[in-house]
Amino acid sequence: MKNKKGEKKMITLTEKETTLVQHLIDRNDGTDAHSFEWIDLKKINMNQNEAKGVFGSIVDKGILDYSEFHTDLRKESGGEDIEIYTFSTPVNEEQQEHRLDANVFYEVKNVSDLLFQMNKEVA
Repeated sequence: MKNKKGEKKMITLTEKETTLVQHLIDRNDGTDAHSFEWIDLKKINMNQNEAKGVFGSIVDKGILDYSEFHTDLRKESGGEDIEIYTFSTPVNEEQQEHRLDANVFYEVKNVSDLLFQMNKEVA
């Protein structure tokens, strides 16, 4: 993640951000794709407005990236008209295979694992 000066910096998360990111990791599939509409608000113990703010914050911090490809694919297949986001650092091994260094695999089971991989990219 870059700050306003364009410098790379380490990513830290609030407790609520950590809760939401862990929820996304737990629900992750081979696509690494997520949408706000798929979040189980009861499971993360947040109301809709609060969760929207937290979701926006993890997008702003670079945890998730908007995926025009997945959004368009869902619309074309007759799915609901929602925005799809993917993890900026691949979480699922299927997505890790698409990286330039595809022979380097890692396991992401929790937020600490994800931040470790993301912060490695910043260093």
